[in-house]
Amino acid sequence: MDSGEVTIAITTGLRFTALALLTLVRQLHVKDLPVTSLHISLISTVSWLGILLFSPIWGALSDVLGQRKQLLIFSLLGTAVTYFLFIPFHSYWTIILLSLLSSTLGAGFPPITLALVSDKIEKGERGQRLSVFNSSRSFGFFTGRICYWILILSLMTLAHQFWVVFLIMGGGAFFSFFFPESEVQQREDSEFGSFLEKVKERLTPSLEGLNLTESGGIFLLIAVALRKGAIVGVFSLLYVYMANVGIPSALIGLLVALNPATQVIFMIIFGKLTDQIGRKKIFLLGFGLCAFVPFLFSFGRTVTPFILGFILLGIGFSGVQTGSVAFIKDIAPDEKSAELLGLRRTSQGLSAVLLSLFAGEIASIRLFGYTGMLTIMGGLMIFAFVIALFLTKETL
Repeated sequence: MDSGEVTIAITTGLRFTALALLTLVRQLHVKDLPVTSLHISLISTVSWLGILLFSPIWGALSDVLGQRKQLLIFSLLGTAVTYFLFIPFHSYWTIILLSLLSSTLGAGFPPITLALVSDKIEKGERGQRLSVFNSSRSFGFFTGRICYWILILSLMTLAHQFWVVFLIMGGGAFFSFFFPESEVQQREDSEFGSFLEKVKERLTPSLEGLNLTESGGIFLLIAVALRKGAIVGVFSLLYVYMANVGIPSALIGLLVALNPATQVIFMIIFGKLTDQIGRKKIFLLGFGLCAFVPFLFSFGRTVTPFILGFILLGIGFSGVQTGSVAFIKDIAPDEKSAELLGLRRTSQGLSAVLLSLFAGEIASIRLFGYTGMLTIMGGLMIFAFVIALFLTKETL
């Protein structure tokens, strides 16, 4: 890797380390408050609501202005400030508000970074280049879960745990200043009214303009969104579910870390394979493995189903992420790459908002409980696999 890719890897790793640690600290803290399953899942709902509303705006700004690096720095600095506010304010409703704010500011990182690292990259090298970002993201989620294990063993107070989250996020913001400059040029028309019109056009795109009808791209977006929403629904209550079946808090961090640890390896493997054997084979494998995981979790009375489930989920997510992002970049017009990736993120956000609420509501019903919620989420992921299998075509 060159120096620019190293900087991207470090920044991405730190950003997702902080996010993974925050997610664990936040959910297991709220579990001990006098709230219901629906209240707990609402944290995931509002977090994804910020992504849903602002991911297309960040993507459009990135494509219109061409100033990817500057927007990225602003996104990370804003996220770091909101993480700092968790330290003094961690009642239930302030956590809800700060979760919405931090996700709004952080929504720009994935589409802008993915567009930045793939600018001017040849089609045959795209999967391998994007695997740098994907592997760093997975490594960040791994280290975030390991950090939680360390914090629990260190008997840190809640405020000190949030301090660690903020410092890690601050480190990511610092390294973003050393990002390579974007090769996308700023638009010539800089009048404010015209600029707003361009942003509006990108927030309400036509399918023809984005090439979503090519190779079944729109159906892949639907499948990716459905899978994402279902797994967000699972994770909106998963740590609480694991605690309820008797898994110690420190062990939860270690078990969940198996998922991103597996991703670190398979993001690289699939990054190469997707350029060699095709995008569709890779993301179909991912969809199939992910669909199996909630059913495994539903039998989780010991650590064994969780160990196997998190490993399979890591492999499955790597396949979906690597294959689908390369697929989308293949069909996206060069000048709208960040917008289309932002649209992908937004579709995932819509699904996550709805299905995390749905998961919380199901788990709150005594007839279904956590086991029924896991079974229903698994069924939705099977449906996503079927859509990707029959309604998409290879792009390589």
